[in-house]
Amino acid sequence: MNFSRAASQKLISNINTVILPRHIHIMNNSKVFTIKDLSADMSGKPIEYLEFLKVPSLNCGIYHLQAGQTDPQQPHEEDEIYYVLSGAATFTSDEGDQQLAAGSVIYVAARAEHRFVDVTEDLTLLVVFASN
Repeated sequence: MNFSRAASQKLISNINTVILPRHIHIMNNSKVFTIKDLSADMSGKPIEYLEFLKVPSLNCGIYHLQAGQTDPQQPHEEDEIYYVLSGAATFTSDEGDQQLAAGSVIYVAARAEHRFVDVTEDLTLLVVFASN
């Protein structure tokens, strides 16, 4: 069973009301996450997108596609940034195709058609969405 972004948002609709995993450290107005632990939370589970932070101004998550997997995304209503943590793929948009590898950063405007294709190595991305 894959969780859609909407389903993930329902699961973590208010970060203050869920029991946070032990690797999330809460301070007064900040939270510290480790990519290693967040990725481990997804390991072996059929989750493509794991939203780990939702506050009024932004949402953050980890998006994972296995090598050869088709990216099911549709345009979003929010601006977003992707940071490639690991893997290799091609990013395609109406502006063309771009090869991606670890360290690549992609900005996508709200409602812009885009997706990841030719996923040649398992692809793991940090995703930051602006909230509407």
